[in-house]
Amino acid sequence: MGVQVEIVDFSQVLQQSTSGRSLGDEILASVVRSAIIASSMVSRDVRADATSVPGACTRWLGQPGNHEFFVGLSDEDAVAFTEVFFGAPPLREARTLSPVERRVLGTHLAVFLAPIAGAVERPITPDSALVDAPEPPEGGDWVRFGVSYTIDDVALSCTIAARGVRGAGPGTQAGPYVEDIPVQAEVALRGIPIAWGDLATLRVGDVVSCAIAEDEPIKAWVGARVAFAGRVVAHDDELVYEIQTTYLERTA
Repeated sequence: MGVQVEIVDFSQVLQQSTSGRSLGDEILASVVRSAIIASSMVSRDVRADATSVPGACTRWLGQPGNHEFFVGLSDEDAVAFTEVFFGAPPLREARTLSPVERRVLGTHLAVFLAPIAGAVERPITPDSALVDAPEPPEGGDWVRFGVSYTIDDVALSCTIAARGVRGAGPGTQAGPYVEDIPVQAEVALRGIPIAWGDLATLRVGDVVSCAIAEDEPIKAWVGARVAFAGRVVAHDDELVYEIQTTYLERTA
């Protein structure tokens, strides 16, 4: 048995956490743990694939009383997961699951999806089966992302929907919330200080004026450390800031 993680891209959905690791990284680590659990449960090789793109779902599962974490599957994936949990080949087909099959599906999903639920701080109870639930709303303070597992060369996917996840912007497409990062930071361009709050309001096309020659180097600081250095260059009839060196060094 083995575990392989293939794809992860949460950069446009989830913000940097206070620990310095992105929430996407934490989800990736939890996907690895869930794949290891799945491998031990089905005694087969399981490859894990996490992506910010959710799949189409025809049914949703959740735990009674838990209104902030749901798992969505297509009918075909629900059947295939169930077959695997019973020890059969992961045959993909759309059919009605029996009460016993639904119980097995919900019980096993609760066990190996528990690390992912914990990563988004919306934990589920591994010893309590997931049951049929209504589809959670899209947008707002909900975030969705996809997770798939390749078992015996058959890809089985599910969609995680969680509410109130730290770092998830409205509609799940917003960038980082700067005010959620508890650090004191300042970036200086050629002696012109820009407070972190002001820096956060800058958008593409905004101009920061500074008296500097086109070929003169510019350094940028985060706190007391130089973060990167570059210069202003001409590119496609525009002046752009080209980063030439990235480093962290303590200044005097």
